[in-house]
Amino acid sequence: MLPTAYRPQCPASASYRAEVRRGETRVEQYVTSGWRPDELAAQFKAQGFRELDAELINPGLYEAILEKASGKVYYLATRQGDTTEVTINGAR
Repeated sequence: MLPTAYRPQCPASASYRAEVRRGETRVEQYVTSGWRPDELAAQFKAQGFRELDAELINPGLYEAILEKASGKVYYLATRQGDTTEVTINGAR
């Protein structure tokens, strides 16, 4: 379940949207106030995903690779001013 502080948004990237339309990938994007880089990743882990890798690349960029029998999920959190934008994608 998505925490109430997060709201979905459409990725700005035209290439992401084209990949989704072709059925090549699934992309979800959310935004919340403040810097909360791993809050949604913790929810995936609570649902049985295993963390293969996670790294705070720089003070405003966090990435993680999570895996479950159904496949891998790529998780990217970026600081956008006073908000956190989380992009989650994975192959169908």
